[in-house]
Amino acid sequence: MIYATIKNLDGFLAELDSEYKQFIKTAFTVVKVEGFNQMRQLQSEIKAGSPGGQPFKPLTWLARVMRDRKYGGGIRFNIDRHPSLGKTENWPPLYRTFHGVRYHVTFPGQTSMNFQFGFGTIFSSSSWKRIARMQQEGFTTPVTNKMRMDFVMKAGIPLSSSTTQLVTPARDIITPFWEKHQSQMWENIKTSFELKSKGTWI
Repeated sequence: MIYATIKNLDGFLAELDSEYKQFIKTAFTVVKVEGFNQMRQLQSEIKAGSPGGQPFKPLTWLARVMRDRKYGGGIRFNIDRHPSLGKTENWPPLYRTFHGVRYHVTFPGQTSMNFQFGFGTIFSSSSWKRIARMQQEGFTTPVTNKMRMDFVMKAGIPLSSSTTQLVTPARDIITPFWEKHQSQMWENIKTSFELKSKGTWI
């Protein structure tokens, strides 16, 4: 005999296919879990005013006054939903943007898997995308006559005639967070995959 032939490998191939599908299902599950955890972590760090441990640039006194006038220190919104913060004077910059953070995981093909979190997922509204982009890049707002009147009527602040624009500085959200957490994120995914493969609840 100069060779050997192994026939009827269909069952073996079917078993491999089944194992591969389970492999992908497990990977998809652990990535979704990590996506949710990263979303929660980013929300928490935004509320603390320090994503990735990098504090936001503080609000100007004018921005603080207008925010406090708009939401009011100690109003029911603060007491009921954010009792730990109390008055708006305790809110860090961009505090309310945590509401716009989402995550999304897709598996469009057999060799690719996409994992997104932040403000740019398909579940993020166009308004939150616009707000996040503007805040991260910074922007200027021309002062109009109507705006001057609003400052007087709503905040009791007359703007100087020399004030022709208001400057909002760039406040990066995603980059410092990603730089701090990306290594741990991959470790979490690998560890969760190993546990999930052994039947451990994650």
